[in-house]
Amino acid sequence: MNFDYIKSWDYSDYENIIFALHSINKDIENLNNDNNLNIYLTDYYEQKIKKYISENIDIFKLKLYNSLIDNIAKQELFLDKVYKFVNYRIDNIVNSVNFSWKQIILKNFPELLIKDNENNQFDHIYNSNIKELFHGDHDDYLSNKPKLSSQLYFILNNEQKQSIKIEYKNWKKEKDIKNNENAKKQDNNSFPNIETTIDDLREIPNNNGKPAKRRRSEEYYNRENANKKKLEKKQNVLLLMN
Repeated sequence: MNFDYIKSWDYSDYENIIFALHSINKDIENLNNDNNLNIYLTDYYEQKIKKYISENIDIFKLKLYNSLIDNIAKQELFLDKVYKFVNYRIDNIVNSVNFSWKQIILKNFPELLIKDNENNQFDHIYNSNIKELFHGDHDDYLSNKPKLSSQLYFILNNEQKQSIKIEYKNWKKEKDIKNNENAKKQDNNSFPNIETTIDDLREIPNNNGKPAKRRRSEEYYNRENANKKKLEKKQNVLLLMN
């Protein structure tokens, strides 16, 4: 193996180094010290971890779901734990061929060790609950309710369903009231401000020599009045001088 191009090593090069060092009972530190090298396995392990999680998302979700079927108290944490698994990263990766990254993952997510179960109906149950409990904009309602969203993946009892329906109905009522209030405000704002936008009408001759009416802005009249006052002041000064 060529150690002159360590930066260009690919996944298999690291695999070969780890296998070779394991076979002679040596670690990466021995290799680096004996050969004045700087080989780090951090990027390699990060890729291994990322790949493992990506390949096991559905498996973890299924096993976690099955572990919560009979645990109503923890069902609301379903999506939160799935999210944590999907975004899991290991801090302080050890630069060693003996770094047990997989054991760390299994320790933090022991559900992966649960025996497989055929019950994978959570998506179907979720859709059924949505259809039964909500009408219309449930996405908006659930956007800030991760615990409730998690519960919807499980079979709900009548008490749970009734509670959810009441809360959703109250939320929908408040939202409709706010929407109506906002609509009224927009309607009121659509009318012009009489004091600042109504223009006076002045008659000026058009191309045919006949009187025509044209709107003049408030700014125009302010400017004209200012000029008129200046002219009057100038005339008064001339009169005083005479």
